Amino acid sequence: MQQQIDRFLASLASKKGKKGKENTVAAYHNDLGQFFAYVHDRRRDGTPTTWSDISTNDIIDYVLDLKQREYAAASIARKIAAIKSFFHYLMDTQIVSDDPTSRSPHRRF
Repeated sequence: MQQQIDRFLASLASKKGKKGKENTVAAYHNDLGQFFAYVHDRRRDGTPTTWSDISTNDIIDYVLDLKQREYAAASIARKIAAIKSFFHYLMDTQIVSDDPTSRSPHRRF
């Protein structure tokens, strides 16, 4: 799963033409690493094993955890943007066939 994060970040770095791309890539690296660690720690039984195993509820729970830990709204928004961009990349590269960020059954994130 980490390989897909690394490939996404490399792709992002090569596409970003604006000044400050290093900051965006560094922030997304941190944000996606934090999300991956959250999901991994939460599922101690070894799941998920692929990004396809991530559900909308996993993302909602993560956002709620960030809010509970009193992250600033701007930080949460950036983390959500990183996750959404990452799943769009996974869809574009056919690594996943469903985008869990495209819907939110109970809350918007």
